[in-house]
Amino acid sequence: MSNSTEFSENILDTFRITSTGVFLKPYHAQRTFEAYQHLQKGISYSQIVMIYDAVESELLSKFSKDQIVRIVFKCDFSYSFQMSDFEPLPEPIALHIRSDVRQTSGVGKQNYKWESRPFWDELLKHTRNNTFDVISVNEKNHLVETSRFNIYAYDAKEDLIFTPPLSSGCINGVYRRHAFSSGYFDCSMGRKPLIERDLHLNEIKKFQLFVANSVRGVLSAALVSKT
Repeated sequence: MSNSTEFSENILDTFRITSTGVFLKPYHAQRTFEAYQHLQKGISYSQIVMIYDAVESELLSKFSKDQIVRIVFKCDFSYSFQMSDFEPLPEPIALHIRSDVRQTSGVGKQNYKWESRPFWDELLKHTRNNTFDVISVNEKNHLVETSRFNIYAYDAKEDLIFTPPLSSGCINGVYRRHAFSSGYFDCSMGRKPLIERDLHLNEIKKFQLFVANSVRGVLSAALVSKT
């Protein structure tokens, strides 16, 4: 079964607010700015930063503990956000591969987060009870991402960390941007060079898997099953 990717015009961002502010705020602001450019909306990067600064100031004024913030930006540049408690996740993150529904590869809007996610709504309907998240596969049999994380694969032979290129159709995640700014990925295997590389469905078992995003940081992962 194939999938035709659809996008809403509401931009989604999710971040972690700590006692020092929005974690990796410049990368969040940059990605939101880029998403607005895909919608051909006339807003400047400095205006986006002002929005994040205002939200950060409001949240810090009543801060008591780390929170996860889900913020939706609308076409008219208004926004709304919801908060939830930050709770650690048990590792390794149990993953299930779904290859019966395919994600669309390519570079463009699919590299950004949108409020409406029909592809993931469909994929997550059949998440198995012993798994936490699902890895998607594109029409080229390449791994793309999970519903919450970018994926990273440690190759012990090469002593490198690989992650799918944007051409796979994956989100250009905030933590991904942060890691590529240094060219290294810090994980339980140490500090390793980070390389973009297509990850074929058939080679997944030879890698040590990790997932990462700006809310959770880097987490170890394990493949539980495949459909």
